Amino acid sequence: MFRLLGLICLLLFSVSGVARAGNPQVDAIRLQIKTLREEEKAVVKYIRETYKAIISNKRLDEHERAGLRKKLADEERQSLSLATGKDQKEKIRSNYSNLRKLLSGEIRLDTGAIRRLHEQETEHIRNVQAVYKAKLLELEEAIKVASQSKSAGNRRKK
Repeated sequence: MFRLLGLICLLLFSVSGVARAGNPQVDAIRLQIKTLREEEKAVVKYIRETYKAIISNKRLDEHERAGLRKKLADEERQSLSLATGKDQKEKIRSNYSNLRKLLSGEIRLDTGAIRRLHEQETEHIRNVQAVYKAKLLELEEAIKVASQSKSAGNRRKK
């Protein structure tokens, strides 16, 4: 999931760099926006599936639990690399630690734990949506800049 976010960020930065250079293709940027929206839906779906798998922990065999723990460890490393503050990093470590404990059976999955997991899921989805919203706004701004620079270029030719 975080690899996908990293690729998206790289793609967006390259598109925004083209927009700043004054030579963007508005249709290409619109296509990027469309792709970004589709990827946002896929990431949110992936997050929901991950939390659903953790909540339905009792139905997983040990091999599936080990695979899920490995994915969680990879996601944690990626999240920690993107975090900016010490508080954020501590919160990320705490959240992933709780998820690993739930998968290993150290924490019993009762109604309170399930409620907290749902709250974590909601917060995680909101954070991802906020990142995507910021990138979409950046691309929409690039379209505006591209349209204005194209209009200014047409006026000069006349």
